[in-house]
Amino acid sequence: MKFIKIIFTLSLLLFLAPTSNAERIKITKKNGGCSGYDKVEETHDITNKNNTLFCSDPGNAQCAWNYPPIVTTSSGVIVHLLDIQNYIEEQIQSGILTGTVIWGTSGEVTAVWTEGLSTINGYEYTLVIYVNESPLTN
Repeated sequence: MKFIKIIFTLSLLLFLAPTSNAERIKITKKNGGCSGYDKVEETHDITNKNNTLFCSDPGNAQCAWNYPPIVTTSSGVIVHLLDIQNYIEEQIQSGILTGTVIWGTSGEVTAVWTEGLSTINGYEYTLVIYVNESPLTN
């Protein structure tokens, strides 16, 4: 009987365990040249749902994803990553060098940018996009 209770309890815990579809996307642009970047590194951690694009140092490469993550909210709304990046760069150009913006109809996408800088060669910033999670829980 005790064995059945243990199995029942474990089954219930597994059934009630929260499943997370939270995703994090981080984009860093630093010290680019007039023709682009020397280092462009893209990583995708499928297990932990972390995607990173890191661009640095003067070079000739464009700071762009080879395999851009698709930002889909838990309600199924697709938010275009390039729209978020363009908005952030407009904010930096306007002199807003750090900030937070909530994207999407239900506020399921939060973009936080820091270290914003507008240079003659473009923009520098660190942008973290939280999908289906709050940046305050991290």
